Amino acid sequence: MTIHFSFLPDPIRARAIDSRMRQGLADSLNYVSGELGKQVGKSLDGVDELVAATSRGAVYPPSTFGLYYEIVSAVMEDGHQAAETLINELQSERKLDGNELNVTTLGGIESISVQKRYQRLMDTDPNTPFTILSPAGEEADDLVSQFKSGHRRLRETIPVLADEFESLVKEVVLVVGDVESNGYDFAGGSSYMLWGALFINAERHKSDVALIEAIAHESAHSFLFGMTYDEPLVLNADDELLQSPLRDDPRPMDGIYHATFVLARMHWAMSAYSGRRRHKRSR
Repeated sequence: MTIHFSFLPDPIRARAIDSRMRQGLADSLNYVSGELGKQVGKSLDGVDELVAATSRGAVYPPSTFGLYYEIVSAVMEDGHQAAETLINELQSERKLDGNELNVTTLGGIESISVQKRYQRLMDTDPNTPFTILSPAGEEADDLVSQFKSGHRRLRETIPVLADEFESLVKEVVLVVGDVESNGYDFAGGSSYMLWGALFINAERHKSDVALIEAIAHESAHSFLFGMTYDEPLVLNADDELLQSPLRDDPRPMDGIYHATFVLARMHWAMSAYSGRRRHKRSR
């Protein structure tokens, strides 16, 4: 299908965006692994299998995308030994079973290297630290249950947004912010380099309604990331900083565009939710 620019959620478009991102990963990995294989003098069969499976429609976790970007960075920095180590890790990536959304905490991810990769790739702004931690102990299980409750409520009340969300996001990682290190708290986040992952500060969202708002917010960022596959959203230079009504600090136009779109999506979602609730009460 043609990927259109309509504002409203569209699950069919979301699935097309996700498929395009995954095929792009397969194509690029095929080239990178082929070139690296020539340099190290051996076949990278495990990567070939991953590429073939992805081209057939297999869905790999966000950690696979993160590994890809780290491999490319290592190759560009002429660190072939580092790239080969990462390739070995990539070959052990396993595709996801079924289409069920995986909801976990950062500490609930079995692989320590994946935990660290998620922390590293979410902390990409050299000027603003962004440290994420895992909720601890029994609170972790409570937060997972809490998110699942909000997700169910979203599906009951705004199914079209739930469908779009589930088409774009494969893994929700519940985290807390390191306020002492960061100097600020945060609601959630995502990264283009971790396609399919959504990081939500569950401590900031203590009700189903708050979680629906968070899903609308953060999945809108994921949607916009997916729309930048061929070209950027705006043509302004990244170092061109501008004032906006939503933040005190000047920001690049890309950030302002994201904020404007996301705020509008949140307003739409809360209006849709409120309208559905009024409709149910009036029957």
